[in-house]
Amino acid sequence: MILFYRILTYLLIPFVSLVALSGLMMLPVALSNPALLLPVFIVVAMVIYYINSFRFLHSGLLERRPLAVRLRDWIRVNAFVALFIPVQSAALLFLLMSNSPQLAEVLQAARDMQTQQALPANVSIEKTMLTMLWSFAIAGLLMGVHILLSLWLVRRYAALFAK
Repeated sequence: MILFYRILTYLLIPFVSLVALSGLMMLPVALSNPALLLPVFIVVAMVIYYINSFRFLHSGLLERRPLAVRLRDWIRVNAFVALFIPVQSAALLFLLMSNSPQLAEVLQAARDMQTQQALPANVSIEKTMLTMLWSFAIAGLLMGVHILLSLWLVRRYAALFAK
C-alpha cells in the first residue's frame, strides 16, 4: 500500500505544481475581488496538504522518523478542505461524459473563436480544451484517492506521531 501511495504522490507532482502556480496567479485578483478568495483558499489548502503529505511519506513512512503531531493535524485539516477538488473533478467528469448542452455550447464558442482568429488548421482549441478538462478531472480524482489514502495511513501509522 505504501508503494502505491508513493507512486501516486509522485504522479501528482505536476498537477499540484500547476494548481499552485494558478493559485499564485489568482491571489492578486482575489485580493481585489473577495468572491475569488474561496477558490484561492481551497487551492492553498490543497498545496499545503500535498506538501505535508509528502513530508509524511518521506520522513515518516520511508525513513521511519518520528513526526510532530502538528503534521498530522495539518494533513487532516487541509485534506478535508482539499476534498473539494475531487468532488469538483467528479462533477466535471460527469459533465464530460454526459455530453451536456452547456459543454456543447462552450465547445461551439471555442470553434467560433478559432475561425475568427484564423488559427492554423492543425491547431484545435476544442481538442486542447477537452484534453485539459479530461486531464484535470482525472488528476483531481487521483488527488481524491491520495487524500483518502493519506487519511487512512495517518490513522494506521499513528505511532509515528510523537506527543
